[in-house]
Amino acid sequence: MPELAIGKTRIPYEIRHSNKATRKRIIVTPNLVEVITPANASDADIIAFVQKKRRWVYDKKEEMRDRLARFEQDTYIHLRSGAKIPFRGRNMRLRVARTNTDTIEIHYQNGFHITVPKRIPEAQVESCVGLELTFWLKDRLKEDARHMAKRYCQTFELKYQGIRIGAPEKLWASCTKKGIITLNWHLIAAPKPVLEYVVLHEACHLKYRNHSKEFWVLLASQMPDFSARKKWLENMNPSYAL
Repeated sequence: MPELAIGKTRIPYEIRHSNKATRKRIIVTPNLVEVITPANASDADIIAFVQKKRRWVYDKKEEMRDRLARFEQDTYIHLRSGAKIPFRGRNMRLRVARTNTDTIEIHYQNGFHITVPKRIPEAQVESCVGLELTFWLKDRLKEDARHMAKRYCQTFELKYQGIRIGAPEKLWASCTKKGIITLNWHLIAAPKPVLEYVVLHEACHLKYRNHSKEFWVLLASQMPDFSARKKWLENMNPSYAL
């Protein structure tokens, strides 16, 4: 079985050629990393594709490992049909269905609709859904925050380098001197106005690296009601256990 090397970590994977596949895809489950490719894909192309995706595969495996640990502690949201998922300030209902597709697919319209391939064992469905949903939520947060940060930094005529999504302990966000804003991914559970306050707060730190009077005046000039948004975040403390 081929292996993917990331530092000292070795991740074995299987290759499955499919006459139905039109592009290369990687599926990560607790016990298997599977590369699905078109039937005519060459070994060299497959290896190059996997190497290009090695960091993505590693991150998915780490997310899966963490989720399985929470699964054993029974501290997570049970991701079954009927569960409610915090999203942009609302609890949205989840529907999970088994299908004959190759990959887990997530659709959002007045709730989360997730389809899971029938070939994934029932015992692994919740872990796989949790992994995919976590990545989906992080992507939505990054997209929301990117637009907000770009707008405020243009207003302030400040350089903004990008958004990173993580889970810093005891922090909702941080900003480097180079203009990289890191956000706690649990902020996707907060209403958009609250997220906007956090992004603006960090954008203001590009000009003032403290919480001086000038900092708060700058923030208030763009968001006069910031204190209400700040208070919501402090009181509600949105979080996930997916």
